[in-house]
Amino acid sequence: MSVTTAAERLSTLVERIYLCATDPALWSATLRLINDSTDCAHAVLGIVCFPEGRTLLQAASGFDDGFHARFGANIERLEEIWGGAAAIAGFAMDEPVILSRERPSALTRGDADHDLLCQVLGFDVADTLNLPLVHVGEAIGTAAFARSADAGRFDARACSFFRMLSPHMRRSTEINALLEASTLSLNVLDSLFDRLNAPVLIANGSGRLIHVNRAAERLLSSGVIPTSADTKSLRSPTLVRAINSIASQLGSTPHELVIERTSADGKSWTFHVIALHEDGNAGAPEFVAVVGAPGAKPTTEWLRLIGRTSGLTDSETGVLAHLVQGCSTDDIADLLGVELSTVRTHLLHLYDKLDVHGRAQLIAKVHSMVPPFTPDEQRLH
Repeated sequence: MSVTTAAERLSTLVERIYLCATDPALWSATLRLINDSTDCAHAVLGIVCFPEGRTLLQAASGFDDGFHARFGANIERLEEIWGGAAAIAGFAMDEPVILSRERPSALTRGDADHDLLCQVLGFDVADTLNLPLVHVGEAIGTAAFARSADAGRFDARACSFFRMLSPHMRRSTEINALLEASTLSLNVLDSLFDRLNAPVLIANGSGRLIHVNRAAERLLSSGVIPTSADTKSLRSPTLVRAINSIASQLGSTPHELVIERTSADGKSWTFHVIALHEDGNAGAPEFVAVVGAPGAKPTTEWLRLIGRTSGLTDSETGVLAHLVQGCSTDDIADLLGVELSTVRTHLLHLYDKLDVHGRAQLIAKVHSMVPPFTPDEQRLH
């Protein structure tokens, strides 16, 4: 996979992942795209609500018709390969878990665990990667990707690519879990909403609030989102316009990102406006969900990940870091102590490697790759 292709597909995948938030049926096709971009043969994504084991979401790509039966019959043994159900639930949300690093013996030909993996997945397994995605209330979700012997094990670059995708997939599946939970009892639904650290508001098409969780109540009390005197209707013109657009399906996509003004403590906020509709009736949603997150800025860590994923040199990543902070070409040359022509050359390389045609497109693309939350900000109470 070329550097340009990696950057293009990463941007496309982030967009497709967010479309899955309101249409979970797109997950299988999205997993197939991720497989194609990472040399994986198969992928499976699932959200299970414990302790009853109720499946809220399941999607797969690349498996034969008998996979689900084999998986169900061997699920406890497969969990043991990863350390057991408790260990899986305790995986860090911000880091891919790779079997060749955790249990290399399970990938040795002739080992019982390797034989089981090959039997269940239906091919000669070289490596598997697990992405922890959701831990909302009693719902736990993961995505697993497997490589065949032809593709080999997951290397540092592949890990960086999955690390970039992981927070966006978490965001989307977190919304999936909340929406799917609507089939549960109202008390359980309220509990799920209230335990989510992200502010969630449900409103009708005119901006009248139907339900808010505790995090949203705190946000409303801070004044970041203006409301009517009785706090039952939103008064933010920008947010109400977005809600009206989504509710009437005038927007070009099922979700829209709205950057609201900063709170009293100087923190900016990002809001995802998402249409809620019944299957087969996508053209007439009656309600929308507004999911808030502190406005994200490209951190040094994320710029390094973007650079590694897109094949940037350290010098190009350094120029990019100053660029997203609003520095001019002259400023960057002074800050780095290099010639102006050197900065311009780095800029041309950045445009080429990230497949953009100017400074504005470059900055927009970088921001599109940054998750709208950090692991700490999305942690449950």
